[in-house]
Order: sequence, then structure tokens, then C-alpha cells
Amino acid sequence: MSCSSEEIHVGDIGTAMIVTLREHGEILDLAEFETITFTLTRPDGTACGGPGEILDAGAGRVQYLTVAGDLSMAGLWTVQVQVTNLLGAWTTSRGRFVVL
Repeated sequence: MSCSSEEIHVGDIGTAMIVTLREHGEILDLAEFETITFTLTRPDGTACGGPGEILDAGAGRVQYLTVAGDLSMAGLWTVQVQVTNLLGAWTTSRGRFVVL
């Protein structure tokens, strides 16, 4: 998993958390996945997040747009994505990002 975003600040709303999903180093084709859920974990261990969307199924790219109250503290955060389809649910490893 790789996570990319511009500089992120406490209180930002609408920040796109864009993640490229990979399995064993290969980009995961999301064509048959139905649900994308993002979990953002704050430095104090509490979590926020919600439903994400597929940006490009063939490129494994998904995103979550932050809402009011998500980015409530500065520090080192983690992001984790869960994808589901008719066969089951899978959770990524955790990516890290900094909120200023």
C-alpha cells in the first residue's frame, strides 16, 4: 500500500487520502470490489474515517475525502483500507502520514 497526499493540517476538510492498493507487490485490480472503507487512526489511538471510493479500478487507486472533525490533532497518523466483494473482505497494512 502506498499513500499520497499533499501537506495535511489539523482541521483540513476535503483532503483527498489517495491510496494505491497492492497485493504481493502487484497492483490490485478493484473491478469486482464493492465496498471501500478507510480507517484513519489518530496519534492518541482513536479512529475516524468512512466509506471511500474507487478512483481507478485497474490501477488499484482508492480515495477518502476527510470531513469536519477527522483531522483533529497533529502528529503521526495511520491509514488502513478494507475492501469487500462477494467472496469476502480484506484489510491492508497500515500506511503512515503526518498531520501538521
